[in-house]
Amino acid sequence: MRPYLLSLFVLLSTAVFGQVDSTLLEDADTLVSLPNTGVKVEGFRYVKYPFNYKGYYLYQNNIWDSLTVLLDRRAEDQIWLQDSWNWTRRENSAIGGLSYNSLEPIVNSGLDGWHRFSTSYSQMPLDYRSSSPRSDLRLQTGIGGGQVFGITALSPVDSNKQLYVDYLRNNTLGLFRNEGTDGHELHFSMKQLEPNNVWTQSKLEVAYFNSRSGQNGGLSTPTLFESNVPTLRRNFSVNDGVGTLFEEELDIKYWSKLEALVSPNLNGSISFNSKSWAVNNSTSAAEYFWDSTGTAPTVKQRTLRYSDSLRLTKAQVDITHGIALNGPIRRPYPGFIETRLATGLEHLQSNSLGWDGFRSDSVQYTEAFDSDILPFVRGRIMLGNMSVQNFKYRAIFNFNALGYNAGAFDASVSAKFFSVPGDLSLQWNILRQPQMYRFEQLYGYSYDLRTIDVPYFKNEGKAQWILGEKWKKEGELYGAQMSGMRYFESFDQLSTWNGLYGRVQFGVSSDEEGWNACVQGYGAYKSSFGGFATPNWGGFTEVNYKTSIGTKFEWKAGVNVSVEDAFYAPTYLVGVPIWAMQTDYLAGSYPWGTAYFEARIANFVGAVRIINAMEGLAPYTYYAYGSAPRSDRWVQVSARWTLFN
Repeated sequence: MRPYLLSLFVLLSTAVFGQVDSTLLEDADTLVSLPNTGVKVEGFRYVKYPFNYKGYYLYQNNIWDSLTVLLDRRAEDQIWLQDSWNWTRRENSAIGGLSYNSLEPIVNSGLDGWHRFSTSYSQMPLDYRSSSPRSDLRLQTGIGGGQVFGITALSPVDSNKQLYVDYLRNNTLGLFRNEGTDGHELHFSMKQLEPNNVWTQSKLEVAYFNSRSGQNGGLSTPTLFESNVPTLRRNFSVNDGVGTLFEEELDIKYWSKLEALVSPNLNGSISFNSKSWAVNNSTSAAEYFWDSTGTAPTVKQRTLRYSDSLRLTKAQVDITHGIALNGPIRRPYPGFIETRLATGLEHLQSNSLGWDGFRSDSVQYTEAFDSDILPFVRGRIMLGNMSVQNFKYRAIFNFNALGYNAGAFDASVSAKFFSVPGDLSLQWNILRQPQMYRFEQLYGYSYDLRTIDVPYFKNEGKAQWILGEKWKKEGELYGAQMSGMRYFESFDQLSTWNGLYGRVQFGVSSDEEGWNACVQGYGAYKSSFGGFATPNWGGFTEVNYKTSIGTKFEWKAGVNVSVEDAFYAPTYLVGVPIWAMQTDYLAGSYPWGTAYFEARIANFVGAVRIINAMEGLAPYTYYAYGSAPRSDRWVQVSARWTLFN
């Protein structure tokens, strides 16, 4: 590993590129730009775009990352740009493995019925710009000999072209058998700017993701773990020694302004997308059949092993048109309306990544469930204003007019108020899908998931409030009504859940020179069993101290502890990539502690953390999901090195 890292450091220090971290949302779909105002409208948020200044500007995770590399509210934030509530995320001991978030217990899919289940570390930036090359190197170690290593580069190619490249590699074994992960992420973007203007004229984006992770189904005898039997973790037996989940996605998109051809504010894009998953496990079934190859027919037996896969390939053309309301676009508070139409072909293929033993029989042993090529038409209407003073709003309506999930829609309204003490945000969303997931079309030798014909419906609302700078106070109220929500009761039994879910969050934190503190907590309500699992409450507290010497050196050290209510965390059945309910293994109220030290020397940021620092002070019930434990106490090293020019 050492020669590998050294060679990469040398390569990047001489590169003509620069940096960042990465999303696949942009320009034509979600971004409206205003020339000569320094304002960008992205999704539901308004952002000051500092295009008039030289430097390195990367808009990601709702913040601008510029030339200044400084410590953030958490040690992890600066290196990995994580959410401040990430303490609710549970992972097994393999870095890059599956993760379950108590605040996001529902695995949502898009209107096309697809979802990604594996952990991703990178996102394409919503916007980027540099006046000279910049490169970032990122490293995070994992228990069991693993690491996450990333390279990002940002650079002007000439006066009107901007380049962005991001590659990330994760690999680890984990502590327990069949828990290792292996993944790659790549993002590439080249955009052409208009001469003497900040608008993007055209852009090419390429994104690739794959992840292969061992899925052991948890410990088969968790009592040995809970009693802390003195033996190597890899000696513990697991439910599945061969279970594997593989996910892959490729996106290629070219976007361009079409105003020269038709009218102003008209954008067009062509794109290709391919995404797939494959699973296999130790489940098997015996089949008896007549063998007629001999002189006399005889009855023979064969073993059918479980494997399954699904691939969705899409070719698409998008046309987006935006117009300003209430006068010229340079007025201080204009409104706007944007319409989008997308059409193309989709190819859904099962058994795309290998022979499926559970889909064979003695008559037609090569038959897969289906292979469809269907046209589709999807649309989007967005209405909003661009005020950055007291009030802003956004209304978005997505719908499927033709093809898979025809009749599905996703309507949302958001508003943000600045005139009240603090910032108040209100959001409401209503969603309807005839089918929730693509895998509902699967069937095979011993299972059939085509048993549900009720639509998935979700009606949800959220209110967020933030006040203060030195001491930031935040609160959130969330509620949802759901019906027809799909979940697994067993390996081959897909069911639905109807009910209510509500949650309230609160937090107070400081981020100043000297001593700081943070307290966060939430309470949740779920009307009945089924659908998904979530704790009734959770809490987090942190104390840290940070200081600086001059402008080149600063450091931060602290400790934090989180705890959540004991609950039956969901499990993974290694059948399709979705969570399943279980009532066998209770994840106890375990205090999860972390002690850390982080320092910045010029453009280098390094951190050392003791993960699960309180191991041994409470019963061994720190499960990530099902009977799959989180990591034992260990020391993690993280680093980010930024190179300019």
